[in-house]
Amino acid sequence: MGSERSSIVLVTGFGPFGSHKVNSSSEAVKELKKLGLGVQNVKLVVAEIPVLYDHVDKILPDLIDQYDPVLVISVGLSSAANILTLEQFANCVGYDRGDIDGNLPEDEKCKSVEQAPPDNKFKSIINMDKVVCSPLLKAKNIQACVSDDAGLFLCDYIYCTAMGWMRHLNKPLSNAFIHVPPLNKPFNAPQLAQQIQVSIQAMLLQLKEKHMVSF
Repeated sequence: MGSERSSIVLVTGFGPFGSHKVNSSSEAVKELKKLGLGVQNVKLVVAEIPVLYDHVDKILPDLIDQYDPVLVISVGLSSAANILTLEQFANCVGYDRGDIDGNLPEDEKCKSVEQAPPDNKFKSIINMDKVVCSPLLKAKNIQACVSDDAGLFLCDYIYCTAMGWMRHLNKPLSNAFIHVPPLNKPFNAPQLAQQIQVSIQAMLLQLKEKHMVSF
């Protein structure tokens, strides 16, 4: 058992955009790196990605190819959120909002998607309703909710990119996107990191039940 290769969880946050000169997602991910996942035989890899479509197109597939993660999670800021919001679906088309350089993806479509599902949405194999109801979250008094619309901006785009690339590699769509509130509204970065950590633990338990990870 001691010689088994560690499973990898890849977690990304975003850089600044608009009025958000400090992005709570990247600050929370930095704190998560310090905290770790708290799961034996599972390694955490983190990255910060600029709020640019073409950077997502290049960086995220490269990270997935490099690390072969069992779970890919992106974290993003939502001004409308006051608790963690877990996204179940990613949209493949409709990206008509410019990134921080004012650019759009070609044809307003996610570049990594070779063949979109009939409804133009990918669905993660992680059951987000089960995550938010997990005894792990309840034990820590962590409140979270589930959303079915990730917003058709970079948050949605990176989620779709990850699932599109996992599909390209013929891998299960073991992906998640977590929207977090702005810093100190009401949680600071270490508090957000702890909530993300426990949410990831709950996701990994689902993958363990599917025999996709062992710990």
